[in-house]
Amino acid sequence: MVDYQYPAYISNDSILLSKRSYKEPSAFYILINGKEEKLRIKDLNLDEYYAYRNGKIVYAAYQSDPRWGNRDYSVIKLLDIYTKEQKQIGFRSKYFSPDINEAGTEIIAVSVNPDGNNNLVRLDAASGKIIRSLPNPNNYFFTQTKYINPNAAVSAVRNPEGKMAMVKVDLANGETEALTPFGFNVMGYPFVKGDTVFFSCMNNHADKVFAVLLSSKEIFSVTDNVNGIYHPVVNESGQMLVSAFSAEGYRLAKINTASAGWVGVSVSEFSTTPD
Repeated sequence: MVDYQYPAYISNDSILLSKRSYKEPSAFYILINGKEEKLRIKDLNLDEYYAYRNGKIVYAAYQSDPRWGNRDYSVIKLLDIYTKEQKQIGFRSKYFSPDINEAGTEIIAVSVNPDGNNNLVRLDAASGKIIRSLPNPNNYFFTQTKYINPNAAVSAVRNPEGKMAMVKVDLANGETEALTPFGFNVMGYPFVKGDTVFFSCMNNHADKVFAVLLSSKEIFSVTDNVNGIYHPVVNESGQMLVSAFSAEGYRLAKINTASAGWVGVSVSEFSTTPD
């Protein structure tokens, strides 16, 4: 069984992805015209999630305490796909689900405190120093977060009631604005393309791809699959790549967003508790 997960377009004919199997450890691969090239084995990580932009990969990796066996950390690794050089961002931290901005100068990540509370932090990509620790007055649990632009990000959050939503985050003051209604449907893996945020969400017994427009907050069902599909990314030609669950592991699938048959979803329908 082999898993191909978290595809990212390097160009229209080059794809970055995470690959693992029961025989080989998790590693980054570049897929060019159907041919695989191993980039690097990942450092020991807590999950397969990573983010990519403009030649830079960021992901969270496990770090043990050199003195205390029952204490561990999660640090950010920054990998250049062209030079294959990797460096560590932070030390003795608890950072998860990082993303890097368009300029490659800043990283946003979820910081988890020992008491279980968490918030978003903006880090200098060169030094690892905290630029700003954003307040979290609503006590949301942040998951995957993506930059919209230098001033805003989108994140999948869970509130204290256990409901999830996509929210827009002001990177200056931490204020949040709900893009979707809160509901018990599990959602995550946002991807920003222009005015559209694509994401995975449970609906009618399967994880499907949805989209929400930042300008109007209109919600659309993009796919109507039976088995779960995850981690949507879209290139300049409107081609969407996803990780599709199968009996042989996660496989990559391509969807043309222009002909995907988008269906508008009402607020009440979207937030309905699944059966």
